[in-house]
Amino acid sequence: EVSGGRPVFVARTATLGVRALAARESEIVADQNSVVRPVAETPRPVAAFCGIGNPRAFFRHLRREGFTLAHERAFRDHHFYTQPEIDALCREAGSRGARALVTTAKDAVKLEGLRFTLPCYVLETGLKFDEEGAFLELVRAAIRRA
Repeated sequence: EVSGGRPVFVARTATLGVRALAARESEIVADQNSVVRPVAETPRPVAAFCGIGNPRAFFRHLRREGFTLAHERAFRDHHFYTQPEIDALCREAGSRGARALVTTAKDAVKLEGLRFTLPCYVLETGLKFDEEGAFLELVRAAIRRA
């Protein structure tokens, strides 16, 4: 047995919503409800881009959430974005009919200070546990013991 008899919990990536790229992390922490919006409020279709290890998983996730992807652009993992790249991305996305861009929270921190000619949104995600109540009770019990 892999877990050595310890409980095993399954978690999946779940969408919390989207926020405008201009919204800072500090604003999200201070008042998440005023910054993170439902996915349905994002203009469609979108162009999705990211510089993560598994970009196809990000694009699939967006499609599962109902996004229509007019364009996809995968950069290498940990990519450092430049203004000329963003300019080219916006031109290509616009030429394919995209009305907005969507990226990951990991990429968003690397995009500060860059200018976009299309609105850019950040997909905010979290973990959803299949047995959340049992997981939380296990954590609480561990905290009590500590």
